[in-house]
Amino acid sequence: MDAVNEAARSVGTAVPIWVVVGDRSQIEAKVRATGLGEVRVIDADGKAVLP
Repeated sequence: MDAVNEAARSVGTAVPIWVVVGDRSQIEAKVRATGLGEVRVIDADGKAVLP
């Protein structure tokens, strides 16, 4: 957990970035419904997943 927190601090952005991990079919609509901003879906290799 310390490594994850350190990596998050190293991003150096004033805009919050949320990382949500889970079953896309179960959570994507709910995440988008929050209206908190742009949603980007990436695979386990960090490559963009197109809608």
